[in-house]
Amino acid sequence: MISRLEHALAMAARGLLIFPLSPGSKVPYGKESWPAIMTRNPETIKGWFAEREGMNYGCCPGKNFVIIDPDVDVKKGKDGLALFKEIELEFWEEPVIGCTFEVLSPRGGRHLYLSTKIAVTSNAKGLFGQGIDIRGFGGYVVGPGSHTVDDGKTTAEGTYEIVNDCPIMAAPSWVMARVTPAMERSKDAFVPTTDWDLPVQVDKAKAIILKQTEWPQWDKNSDNETMDMIRFACRDNTVSPETALTLLTTDIYTDDSHDSDGVKRRSWASRCSDGKGGYAAFDADWIEQKITNAYKYSKKQPGATTGALMDSMPEYGAEQMAQAIAAETDAKLSKLDEITFTGTSLLRRDVRREFIIPELLIADPGSVHLLLALRGTGKTIFMADMMCRIAVDDAWHSKPIKPGFTSVYACGEDDIGFQENFAAWVKKHNKHPEDDRLIIMTNVPDLCDTEAVLAWTLHLQKRLNGRRPVIFIDTWQRATGSGGQSDDKDMSGAFKNLEQMCKILKGCCIVSCHPPKHNLDTVMGSTIVENQSAAIWQMKKEANGRTRCVTVTRIKGRGQDKYYLFEADDVGLGVMDDFGDERKGFVSKMVGDNTGTTPEYAIQVKSARMAYASVIAHLIAEWQGEGPKRDGKAFSSLLNTAERVKAFLATKEGQTFETELKRIGDTSYNREAKGLSEHLKKQFVDIRGPQEANTGLYVSAVKTNKGFGFIIDDEAKKRADKAALELEQMGL
Repeated sequence: MISRLEHALAMAARGLLIFPLSPGSKVPYGKESWPAIMTRNPETIKGWFAEREGMNYGCCPGKNFVIIDPDVDVKKGKDGLALFKEIELEFWEEPVIGCTFEVLSPRGGRHLYLSTKIAVTSNAKGLFGQGIDIRGFGGYVVGPGSHTVDDGKTTAEGTYEIVNDCPIMAAPSWVMARVTPAMERSKDAFVPTTDWDLPVQVDKAKAIILKQTEWPQWDKNSDNETMDMIRFACRDNTVSPETALTLLTTDIYTDDSHDSDGVKRRSWASRCSDGKGGYAAFDADWIEQKITNAYKYSKKQPGATTGALMDSMPEYGAEQMAQAIAAETDAKLSKLDEITFTGTSLLRRDVRREFIIPELLIADPGSVHLLLALRGTGKTIFMADMMCRIAVDDAWHSKPIKPGFTSVYACGEDDIGFQENFAAWVKKHNKHPEDDRLIIMTNVPDLCDTEAVLAWTLHLQKRLNGRRPVIFIDTWQRATGSGGQSDDKDMSGAFKNLEQMCKILKGCCIVSCHPPKHNLDTVMGSTIVENQSAAIWQMKKEANGRTRCVTVTRIKGRGQDKYYLFEADDVGLGVMDDFGDERKGFVSKMVGDNTGTTPEYAIQVKSARMAYASVIAHLIAEWQGEGPKRDGKAFSSLLNTAERVKAFLATKEGQTFETELKRIGDTSYNREAKGLSEHLKKQFVDIRGPQEANTGLYVSAVKTNKGFGFIIDDEAKKRADKAALELEQMGL
């Protein structure tokens, strides 16, 4: 049977902080300041058990753990464990019970131990529901192996037993989403301007505390005075709550100014006044609560106040603090030197814009590209194609790709469909990326959760093994669902988390985004996302319903206003579905761009232009009739041709031609009769006389008091007939 001491040593080895509890109890000895003595040192723990017969022990999570405490109290009708299991069912992909180190309490509750990358505050209630508490860096639970005696109030008879002896798992995202609010009341209240507990900051805080000559009095607003001092000395210097508690409750004074009655008062807490000439040594638990409140309810970020510190230097006479400030200032000035250049030194700086795909995909670490498209436009097909080509160092539709990058695809929408499209690409191109060049994840990181992003970063860092990645995230809305999509602070934080991930991994990122239906040219929600991006690609359906146009609407570097035309080919996968039909995937193929169309697309456009010219020629010849070709009655009004042309534009060839009109900038014809005249003039005629257009037809314009009419000569009629025959032979 494992002894209580062995249990305590094992918990310390896991990383928990250990301290003594009274025998049969859940509370520390007397008024012993447990935060000041808790430790992981095995020799200290052995000494306690040797000196204190029958003692229990407590486990404090410290900065690296959180303990979820779903309690069961039958007398009060409280069943936090049942409630926690109900909540867990909503997130069945990330269970906790049965998957982490777990201790059964005498009343039937559980202590669920989880590791975290950030410190979580203590004793928070209500974040999961009634009966489920959180124990963080300022709280504790009774350690396994301890035995408590029923006191008729809050303590039940029994032993704390380990029911799942396994490694402590990392807290899943749904747990962190609930415990993180326990750290702060407002979203900025617990976000420091620099890292916590930098030595220079701790030195400043200690200097302020050491130079204090007046202490709060128990009967004179001690709460506010204590919290003001904590904010000023510790919080404003980005000293963590845990370190603040240590500074205030441990022996840091060496003078004898408070030793007149023979009692050594070497901690700040022991020197406080009772207002009657005596001392009211503040209890560590009371001070801990003041620290919690001071950090929670301040309106400014930790470290945001600097002027007050400088102004108070004469008052405290803190030479040590002045030296610390000078050292910190020197460090800041050194960083400014690194970003300050003259014209000569700037020209010598060895930096350049790095592209993976020229004029489209920037390789600079931390650069984020947005692919803006409505649902159903085909952005996943487009991204899957780019992902695969990068992973096999293949040219991206005739554009070269910088080799050596690994593609990472985080699919938050329809991973089964994505899998089929990937299989179709492999089959279509007969290429398969090597396993170290392609990483697929069937979920997206919660970009609003810094801890979750850190976990993803560390996971990918291990998998990448030094390779630089291109990270695809589908979609932004899925990856930021836990935040306010229109909240600038939430979205700014999410974007910074994503940038930091990319910088650590030395890669770039492509994120698909949805626009609002009322404005297809911007990202849905906060404009912060759009403003901070390195590039924005817009993807829209063309009028023919088949072609997608991807336009670079913004980019840091060359490539703005480039566009690329794509269509999707379906590829049979050789596998039948449950209904006897062959499963299919889709691959993206480029059919044109504004830097030179592909041969396939050029043929399509030529055929469409011939078909369009044939329609116009036949319409004009039909309405001219058999009479003289150039008298005033021989031409047709353009308004009369509008409906016939509309009918043509609804055909396959017509849609292709209308797409091409947009590409060459002909927007005069808007599928309404009033725009047809300008359109035909631009496409086919010159009012100075007959002219051969690029359709191969001779068309002339006749000016009348009603505008322009159009006639076609006999030679043009023959060419129109020939064009119609060619189209028929091509099956168009």
